[in-house]
Amino acid sequence: KNKDTSENAFNKALDNYLKNDANIIATSEHYTNILVKQLSLPLKFYEWVLINFGVDSQITVRCFEDILGVRASIDLQLQETPNIEIPIGMNKHKFHATCNIFKIYCNAKNFYKPSHLNIISQCTSTEILAPLFKHYLPALFNLQITFELPMQIIEIINSTDNHYQSTFSKLNAKINRDRYILEEWNQTLHNAYLNNINNSTNAFQNYLREFIELC
Repeated sequence: KNKDTSENAFNKALDNYLKNDANIIATSEHYTNILVKQLSLPLKFYEWVLINFGVDSQITVRCFEDILGVRASIDLQLQETPNIEIPIGMNKHKFHATCNIFKIYCNAKNFYKPSHLNIISQCTSTEILAPLFKHYLPALFNLQITFELPMQIIEIINSTDNHYQSTFSKLNAKINRDRYILEEWNQTLHNAYLNNINNSTNAFQNYLREFIELC
């Protein structure tokens, strides 16, 4: 009960913060021609939430959505500026730390939802697309997994951001094969395949086509 009360309090606080945060990214927003979005809260907060509330809490899910939005905006900027390795507006440390927290969440559990396809359809990064199409979805639909987790965390020299990397290094083995979830994914994926999401990348279309052909 105390944990539920704490989580509710954090959810309310997060609501109030995000309402006033210009960096928050809606799941339907198009990311082209923008600077990289910044995480709404300090990196340590996302790590702390994962450790203290676990993979199944609502606040952890919401944290992942914020992280996913930022990771997608990084990917998009790198697509538009292929001559640079570090996104504009980020130093090397922050870039690696942001990518790390995304991978830590992905290694811990499948947080992807059908509603996230509009975001990831604009991406080309293997780190974003492969966990979904070659691990999570195959596991959900009892197909062969061809992308192994955990993803490797980049060690940041002279940083304290490395100490959580092994805490959730293995994907939660519990897979929710609820009929509603399967049907929602199946319908959303086939709609995306047949109707071609606006501004989707070739990489996304290839991953999607390969998965549909396996089903």
